[in-house]
Amino acid sequence: MVRRSPAELYLKYLIVRHESSSDKQIADIARAQHLDPLGAFYIARLRRDVVTPVPFYPENKQHKASFRFLMAKGLFAFFWPNQHVTTALNLLKHPQAKELIEQMLLSRSPVNWIVGALQREGYRASDKAVVYYKSFFFNVDLVDDLEMRTLLRLRFQATQSATDPDVARMEAAYEKEAWSDPRTAVAAAPIRSLATLMTSVRMGLLPDNASLAKVLATARYVTVVRSIEAAVRNGQYDAERSQAYMSVAAAANTILESVGSPEEDFQSKLSSIRLQTEEGELPMLEDVSRGIHTDDIELPGGQDADSELTGESSDTEPGGGTGQTG
Repeated sequence: MVRRSPAELYLKYLIVRHESSSDKQIADIARAQHLDPLGAFYIARLRRDVVTPVPFYPENKQHKASFRFLMAKGLFAFFWPNQHVTTALNLLKHPQAKELIEQMLLSRSPVNWIVGALQREGYRASDKAVVYYKSFFFNVDLVDDLEMRTLLRLRFQATQSATDPDVARMEAAYEKEAWSDPRTAVAAAPIRSLATLMTSVRMGLLPDNASLAKVLATARYVTVVRSIEAAVRNGQYDAERSQAYMSVAAAANTILESVGSPEEDFQSKLSSIRLQTEEGELPMLEDVSRGIHTDDIELPGGQDADSELTGESSDTEPGGGTGQTG
């Protein structure tokens, strides 16, 4: 059961803004923007949480009851948008920007990566705008991976209620092609770090710390374990699965031998570090100080160190002097 929607905050705003609209109408508005309203039952639940004060003046900051309500429910930015909020609202209107943001949010990419990707695609963005977008429309922290995969399946699923045959064919084709959507692939990835890497590669980027040797070593380890698992299960087709996994492991091992293991990669990087040293003899202390040095408590010249310090302290005392009268 999907408990919450990633667009929960935006749905609350729609409820407050369009208070006279029905729950189904609110859900249809969100669904038309390719968001995830869940359904009228969920809108009805949210409506009970955003009961506005009477009277309600959201555009009046001086009205204390309205102001406190907006702040308490996190809706103030919708009614009093700043530059970053406006940018986030504009990004929702661009399907390609929306797809890119959601894909990278699903892979848990850093905010600055998302901003850089958007700017490379020609979209105006900032760190705060992306944070607002996530909070408003696609808060992946509100759902787990299973719920997210369910929501994406529901988003791409045909309605089965279209009476127009052309609409029905379009929805069927849309559902059929949904498997290739990058958001579906990232949401289904079992390893989050690999999903982040996969997202970067799709955009033509390769992180600086990416290591092919580590990926291959992981693939070899996983496929060997899966091969053993299939062999132990001993089901109808488990022998073929075990053999297929071992073939992948063998291929990964062959490639790994050509690119080097992670340990060899580390050693090669470590060997590039060289300490710069001088091989000449260290000079003697007498040569460095030219004979002016001591390991006694007496200062050079025979003057006692204690008397020197005493003389210095007497000069600095208030009212102190040299003992002579003028």
